[in-house]
Amino acid sequence: MSIIPKNISGHASSVNNWIRQVSSALAIGIFSSLLITRTKYHESALAQINLPNNLIHAKAYTSGINDLFFISTIIALIALPLCLALKKTSKIEELNSKQAA
Repeated sequence: MSIIPKNISGHASSVNNWIRQVSSALAIGIFSSLLITRTKYHESALAQINLPNNLIHAKAYTSGINDLFFISTIIALIALPLCLALKKTSKIEELNSKQAA
């Protein structure tokens, strides 16, 4: 935000907030859909075992949540090096701008 001129910083801030809100809502929708899909998958797999129906639902839901944590961990591990690379490039650009001045 420090690069943005002061006369349009309000617009930049609102765009930043809008993108954050839309991304959060989209992530919730995707993970909710994945939870339902994985829970149904585990229910069908556990239905072959002779268990009470309420136990099948509980185990399937728990397994679905475990799957989501696994998927989230993979996404975080992929994003971590990208985030670290962003910090390094911004420090390099800052040093270059100080040297040019």
